Amino acid sequence: MTKNSIKYASIIVFGYNAVLGIIFAVFCSQDEQFDYKTFRTCLAMFNGVGAAFIFAWIVKIMFVQRESLKIFKAKGICPEYVDALRKQFVKNKLSNIQLVNYANALCFLERYDEAEQVLNRTPGESLQGPLSKPWYYKTYIWLYLCTGRYRQALDIFDASRGQLEKFFCGEGGSACSFYDDAALCSAIRRDFQTAEGFRIKAAEAAAAHPDRAHSPYMIMAELFILDGNEFEAQRAIEAARQAAINCQKYKYPWQRDSVLHSLDISFALARKIRHDVFESQMQ
Repeated sequence: MTKNSIKYASIIVFGYNAVLGIIFAVFCSQDEQFDYKTFRTCLAMFNGVGAAFIFAWIVKIMFVQRESLKIFKAKGICPEYVDALRKQFVKNKLSNIQLVNYANALCFLERYDEAEQVLNRTPGESLQGPLSKPWYYKTYIWLYLCTGRYRQALDIFDASRGQLEKFFCGEGGSACSFYDDAALCSAIRRDFQTAEGFRIKAAEAAAAHPDRAHSPYMIMAELFILDGNEFEAQRAIEAARQAAINCQKYKYPWQRDSVLHSLDISFALARKIRHDVFESQMQ
């Protein structure tokens, strides 16, 4: 669990108990026989009911996702995995965060048109929850960067930057993907100092997550590519690949190949941005 999920779970539990406390306080004021011991017993009972409801909800989600989860554990993000998600998508059985994850999976497979269709059918930002909204913004930024719509990516980044930085501080190793996008957005504006700051944040986020050790090297390589320093870029590319290859902390056997594929996507994107934004302006 991330710091964000723990925080919001704690808020929900506290809010639930606060509402129960208010209800019982009102009831107590009308019934002199309703003592503190009875109050604690009732509070424990209702918390038990709440816990049972949450457990049943989790079991239901796991049951609905059983096919896609089975494929993911065996093969990772692959055509079969997104096909399984598509079936749930057609039946409207995906939550907001699952829809965003589905769009991310399609982007990973470079199926950008499909990813955009999914995002466009996802409830808008006002209907996103506190855990899904930052990933919703981040996915749009990544999609727009990958499809050459840099102005739109920068607009979303500028509008949501404060919220995204605050949120991803609590996402652990997963924050590296945001810091990567943030570094690219900064570098597009030739603000390499800010981009380097995001690379440092990625290194801090990856420090406790060996499976993300490649991230700061990957961002370094991207920045060197954008800056036109091919010699240093190649060194950073090799360092990123070695960090991915040498990692012994992957949860699934397919993760190493998946990371290497993501590196290829990242370096190709940096070269595309270099061509579209930097080299075209020199001509």
